[in-house]
Amino acid sequence: MKPVVMALDIGAAKTVIGRVAGERVQAERRLVTSMLFRAGGNIAPLAAQIQKLWKPNVEGLAVGFAGVVSDGVIMAAANFPSNIIPRRFPLERILTNHFKVPVAVMNDAECFTVGEAVFGAGRRRRRVIGLTLGSGVGGGIVIDGIPYRGAHSLAGEFGHLPFPSVTVKCGCGKTGHLETILSGQGLARLYALATGREGTSEEVVRAARHGDAAARESISAIEEALVHLILTVLLVWDPDVVVIGGGLAKIPRLLVRARRLVRQSLPFSALKSVPIVPSLLHDHAVILGAAHLASFKKEMSASRKFFVFKKH
Repeated sequence: MKPVVMALDIGAAKTVIGRVAGERVQAERRLVTSMLFRAGGNIAPLAAQIQKLWKPNVEGLAVGFAGVVSDGVIMAAANFPSNIIPRRFPLERILTNHFKVPVAVMNDAECFTVGEAVFGAGRRRRRVIGLTLGSGVGGGIVIDGIPYRGAHSLAGEFGHLPFPSVTVKCGCGKTGHLETILSGQGLARLYALATGREGTSEEVVRAARHGDAAARESISAIEEALVHLILTVLLVWDPDVVVIGGGLAKIPRLLVRARRLVRQSLPFSALKSVPIVPSLLHDHAVILGAAHLASFKKEMSASRKFFVFKKH
């Protein structure tokens, strides 16, 4: 029997909570993230929602969190209000103390990439790059099924690549980063600057469908940023596949146009054949990847059953 794990995808805007066995999501809840935390990192509302899906056979808890994560501690969460996610927030320890089961907290884009590499669009590929486009830009690198985190658990932080045409301050405090354009907030900001009208990224996409020239120009600007990002990961990592997910990736024809421009710009013919594909698992990629990582790292002791979460 495959272990049953409670798996969470905690993004800046939305959270998915699922009860997972292998690659099957047995039950799930989709919630607004801001409703799940109270000031100072109080997780009482989050714990209450997890409890609603809890079953006696749950063996552990796995979390994919949209921020910089090191040893289960949220080191930085640029797209979250600082009053609800403090710096150096020990989410893994807090959840372990509350639920009394083994807990693993990891970066959400890392979990996304593992999910796609094992169960989705990157299956049977050795070197997989995952990119998530939502409230920010997330990235993951998986080699032979194992996440590559780097020396400081910062590998894949592609959203903070310099993008010289940007003058907006990023959530990290620096100016000129890619995700200040290539994000839902970035798209809405571009449109507001062009028209003086405030709106959500979804509203901008709808306006573009109805022929709004400013909306189309705003989408073209994020397309340029996406091309820059894909070219960077192809040239630096030379992967077998690039998998792209997140809400922004669902903009009609965005990926199709970006993929064409990338292939026109690449200097090496071998890289032109690397598949650049949309997520196959969609909103389940993070929770399936998180649950898989937790189960993958499970070990058995001679005396009792427990999880050991190792860093690779």
